[in-house]
Amino acid sequence: MPAAMTTENKAERHKPSGGELDPAALAALPLPPCPGVVGMIETLRRMRGDSLAFITRMSRDYGAVGRLPLGSETLIFLSDPDLIGEVLQKRSESFHKDPVTRKLEESLGRGLLTSENPVWKAHRKAIAPLFKRSHLEAWAAEMVQGSEAMVEAWQLPGAAAATAKEVDVASTSLRLTLGIVFRTVFGADVADVSAEVGEAIDEMMEQFELELRTWRRFVPKSWLRGGRRRVAHARAALDKVVYGLIAARRQRPLEDGDDLLGRLMLARDEAGNVLTDEELRDEAVTMFVAGHETTAIALAFACWHLGLQPDLQRRLRAELHGVLGDRAPGVADLERLPLLRATVQETLRVHPPAYVVGRTALHDLELGGFRIEAGNAVLMSQYAMHHDPRYFPDPDAFRPERWLDGLEQRLPKFAYFPFGGGPRVCVGNHFALMELQLCLASIVRRVELGAPATASVRTSAAVTLRPAVPMPMQLRLAAPAAQRDGGAA
Repeated sequence: MPAAMTTENKAERHKPSGGELDPAALAALPLPPCPGVVGMIETLRRMRGDSLAFITRMSRDYGAVGRLPLGSETLIFLSDPDLIGEVLQKRSESFHKDPVTRKLEESLGRGLLTSENPVWKAHRKAIAPLFKRSHLEAWAAEMVQGSEAMVEAWQLPGAAAATAKEVDVASTSLRLTLGIVFRTVFGADVADVSAEVGEAIDEMMEQFELELRTWRRFVPKSWLRGGRRRVAHARAALDKVVYGLIAARRQRPLEDGDDLLGRLMLARDEAGNVLTDEELRDEAVTMFVAGHETTAIALAFACWHLGLQPDLQRRLRAELHGVLGDRAPGVADLERLPLLRATVQETLRVHPPAYVVGRTALHDLELGGFRIEAGNAVLMSQYAMHHDPRYFPDPDAFRPERWLDGLEQRLPKFAYFPFGGGPRVCVGNHFALMELQLCLASIVRRVELGAPATASVRTSAAVTLRPAVPMPMQLRLAAPAAQRDGGAA
């Protein structure tokens, strides 16, 4: 434990802040602890290597609040649920999005993810009602039909077959959620352009990661002409498709259909204004990026872990067959499938696609007894908190059963926050949870997920925490419910 780690800085000794201090009292507070010269060298080495281990180690070494000076930047790491709640919820007006998130504006535009007040407030007010329960239920059929079609396309051997078929669950999950998001956002099955859109976004995200995590972050943008040209080309290709879809959607009655784009065109802010085509583009692209890769990642990892735990998979299939028989799942079934929900919750705990959230302090303020200076980037890692043994014993183990005895209600609010929190909590969180449960149920009730070749998957911590390699699994059809013994778990 570093010498800078004091008893007062331990999370279990922390007392939530009661409000802003006067300037003199604030100036008298110490800065958060940080590595010394030798420790800084080791910290930077870790940062260049395994970024997840680096984030987790910062939380473990420096307690509730830690600091890392990086040239002109200073990173603040929070690892206490109460402090995270202060930043994301109680004192959210004292923070803006961090520079990394704001940089995404170059690709995504000024959607809900990247914008600030008053743009964010107006758009949030227009968009939030689109995700109410009645609208979510209208999209459930798209999710189930897409999953059922994917299983059919796999052309798997039967349950009694001697050999299974190898399927990459990472790439197929991406194709599944890509189709779902196109149909729910744009109201059409646009397979002819979905691949083009996916490739353009992949190119922009790859360049974003290179400029964030390599030497490119520290040089003038004029040195990055090749990468900048690729970003511009990819954005132009994306805009051509999206603006074309917007124009086509305007040709149909806006009240016709349950797609998000049509509803956005009908939405109005407090002044009665509708969104411009540029604003529609930014929100549609944001929903597209946020709504397909993150869900695909979680779905692939859920399948992976079920393949590693045959007994868990059998119990989940028994639960599904006990409630559904041989029919497809629906929204009304989800409340009767506790192990299904627990499996999704545990997947988002162990492999949170959104693994860190950042904010920038707008002025000097106090957090946990330390002075946080204006401009500091405050980082709060879902991954680090979700693997904290104080809240999740044996944190690296995949154990959905931990959620079946009311754990979620006992946890501090920000010990588990896969969708962020506060006013800027992910607006599509209920959509994502429903999609994950319905897609996973549709797959598991019909497919036996064979054990993958390895027990771990190398991940890439970029914009999202995603698998860095294919995820091949051996699959075959499961026996229908009528041919199986046993009931629900």
